[in-house]
Formats: sequence, structure tokens, C-alpha cells
Amino acid sequence: LPPPPTPGEIPFLAFFMVFIPIMVGVVVALAGYGYYRYKKSDKESKVVNLPLEDKILNLKILKESGRLEESLSYLFNAIYMDLINAKYGRTRKNTETIRDFAIVSVTQLNLTPTTIYPFIQKVEEIIYAKPFQINERDFYSTIELFSPIYHQLTGYNFVINF
Repeated sequence: LPPPPTPGEIPFLAFFMVFIPIMVGVVVALAGYGYYRYKKSDKESKVVNLPLEDKILNLKILKESGRLEESLSYLFNAIYMDLINAKYGRTRKNTETIRDFAIVSVTQLNLTPTTIYPFIQKVEEIIYAKPFQINERDFYSTIELFSPIYHQLTGYNFVINF
């Protein structure tokens, strides 16, 4: 049998019986919070790495064949939508218009409104307001509007050499 505790040992025993569980709880709470923050930042920083060479080649073919409206529609429907799907797992519903999806991109996916809205406005203008009336200047200005969106989604610059 161990000897009975002396009066000087009792405060230390009581201190450690309270202190050790509190310290374990603090360490577990900090580890849980760190894990939560890591997972959250990992999900937000997911970099999109899609093989877009074929789609950019299709964009080039459409542009060079004089189908500028189709090429810009392809830019939105194929390239932009694939990037959004790869990064956020979100696809455009059949009932959503281009503008509705732009609003979703800003409000739910936290994309920058100053980059999304001008691009979407230009695409809508080309598709609906003046179909078959755009020129190469309109094409390249729309590509310039898409470039910051591409950079925000992938971390790379959108460069076309045609």
C-alpha cells in the first residue's frame, strides 16, 4: 500500500487532476479547429487543372472559319462552364439563363463581380442583341474580358495565339 498523502501533496494532486484534463481539452480543440481551417482553405484553393488544349483549338477553328458568335458561345458554354464544374462542382441548370448563372457565380461561388458581369454582358450582347454582326475586335475584347476570370479560376493567364 502506498503511504497516505501528506498535507503538502494534496494541493498538487488536486491541481493535476484539474489541469491535465483542461490541457488535453485545449489541445484537442486547437487540433480540431486547425483541421477544420485546413480543410476549408484546401477546398477554396483548389486549382483547376483541365486539359483545355482541345477546346482552345476548337475555339480557334470556329474563329478562323468566320463563326465568331459560335466561338464566343463556345467560350462560355464549354470552357467557362467546364472550369466552374471542375473547381466548384456546379453546372448550369436547364432553367438558368446566362445572367442567372452569372449571379450564381458571384453570390454562391464568390467570384469577383467586376470580372464576371462585363464578360457575361458581352456574351449576352453578342448572342442576343447583335447576332452575326460582330467583328474580330469584338471577339478579342471578349477574350480580354474572359482572361481575368480564367486567371481567377486556374491561376494562369488565358493566352490565345491566333
